[in-house]
Amino acid sequence: MRAFSQTFLPLSAVANIRGFKSIAVALCFGIAICLTGIANAETVTYSWTGTIVDVLIDDGTGTYTGTQVGDTFSGTFTYDPDEANIDGFDTSDGDSVIEPGDVWVEYFLGSDSGTITDGMTELIATELDLSITTNYPIDDPEDQEFISNLFGKEVPLGTLLDSWGPGFGVGNFGIEIGYASLVNMQDDLSFRPNPPWSPPGSPDDPDNQIAIFEIDEEDGPPTHNETFSAYGIITMAQVQHSNDVPPDGKVPVAITILLNEDEE
Repeated sequence: MRAFSQTFLPLSAVANIRGFKSIAVALCFGIAICLTGIANAETVTYSWTGTIVDVLIDDGTGTYTGTQVGDTFSGTFTYDPDEANIDGFDTSDGDSVIEPGDVWVEYFLGSDSGTITDGMTELIATELDLSITTNYPIDDPEDQEFISNLFGKEVPLGTLLDSWGPGFGVGNFGIEIGYASLVNMQDDLSFRPNPPWSPPGSPDDPDNQIAIFEIDEEDGPPTHNETFSAYGIITMAQVQHSNDVPPDGKVPVAITILLNEDEE
C-alpha cells in the first residue's frame, strides 16, 4: 500500500524536486546571547501533536524505529507567510507555472525551520515546503483503499481530494502534514500560509475531512529502500503569528544565554 503522501504529493516526488534537506548544526563557544524583539518580517508557527494509528514499515534501522500504535509525536513549522518571500514552487506537470490542469503545487518556503519529536529524539530542519492540492482524482485502487480506511468509509474511485500541508526532510527522513478533504476545501492552488479550517485542529466537516501526519525514511543511495513508514492523526494544532499583540499590548523579548561550562 502506498503511503498517504503518495496519494497527493509523494515524498519521493518532493525529494526529486528539491532533495531532502540537511540538519543545520551550530557550535556555540563561550556565551551566545540571542535577542528576539520586534521584527519587521512576520512569521507563522504551526504547532501540532498527533497519535500514531499505523506503522506500515519498520526494518529496525530508522530514526523512530520501535514506534508503536498509540505513540505521540509533535512538532512545529515556522515560516514567512508572505508569498513574495517564497523560494519558488513546482507543480504537478513539472513546471513552475500554475495552470488550469495542475492538481497540486509545492511551495518552497523561505526563512523557515521545522521540528519533530517523539519525546525522546528530535529532528530539526531549516528548509520547509508547503503542498496544496485541489480536485486531485483518487483513481488508483491502492489510493482508494488507503483513503477509505483513513475515513472509515468507502470512498469511490474518481473522488476528488483537496489537501494542504507543510513538510520537511532531514537527510533520508521526511515528515508531511496532510489536511485532507473529500469535499471542496479550496478552489485553486494559490498560496495559503494558514491551515484550511479554524481552529486548525477542528475540521469543518468531520465526516469528510481529516488532518494527519506521515513520517517516512529510506536507506539512501544506491537502493533508496524505504526503512520506516508510519502515519497518525493530528489531535491538537494551533497557529501563532509573530506579530500577534498580547492582551497587555507588550511585545515579549526572549533572551537565550548559552554557556560553555568548560570555559575558564
